[in-house]
Amino acid sequence: MNKQKLMSVAAIFVMLGTTLSATAPAYAATSSSTNGGFLSGLFQFIAQKFGLDQNQVKSAVQDYANQNKTKIQQNMATREKKRLDALVTRGKITSAQETAIINELATLQSKYNIANFKSLTPDARKQKFQDEQNEIKTWAASQNIDPKYVLPGFGMGMQGHMRRFDRWGGAFASPTPTP
Repeated sequence: MNKQKLMSVAAIFVMLGTTLSATAPAYAATSSSTNGGFLSGLFQFIAQKFGLDQNQVKSAVQDYANQNKTKIQQNMATREKKRLDALVTRGKITSAQETAIINELATLQSKYNIANFKSLTPDARKQKFQDEQNEIKTWAASQNIDPKYVLPGFGMGMQGHMRRFDRWGGAFASPTPTP
C-alpha cells in the first residue's frame, strides 16, 4: 500500500470518525441483515475506492475506534477526578470518600457495561439504569456520602443528561436567546 493511499484513507477516517461514532449505531440498527449493515458497506466502499483489502480497512477502523475509546475513557476519568478533588477541597466529601467513590464507579462501570445493553429491549435498558441508580443510592448511604456527589447530575434521569448534553453544545442544544 503506498503512502499516498494510506494518508488518504487515514484522512477519511479522521473526518468520518466522529460522525460515524454518532450515526453508525442508528444506521446499523435499521439496516437489514441481507445487505451486511452500514459499516460493512462502508468498509467495502472504502476498500474498492482506494484499492485496499477490505479486512485491512476494517482492522484500521477498529484500531482507530479502540484508540479513541481509550482516550475518551481517560479524559472522563481525569474530569471525574478533578470534580471529586474540588468536592474534597470544598469539604463536601473526605479524601477517603473520594477514593471510595472512584473505586465504586470503576466497579459499576464493569458491572453495567453499556456494550451489554445493546441486546436489551428499551424497557430492560431502563430497568438496568434504574437498578444502577438504586445500587448507587444504597452504596452511597452505606458510605455516608450524599448520592449527588457520586455522579454528576445523579438522579436527574435522561432529561438531566440531555440538559448537560445541551450545555456542551450537543445535537439537542437549543439556540440561546439573546437579551
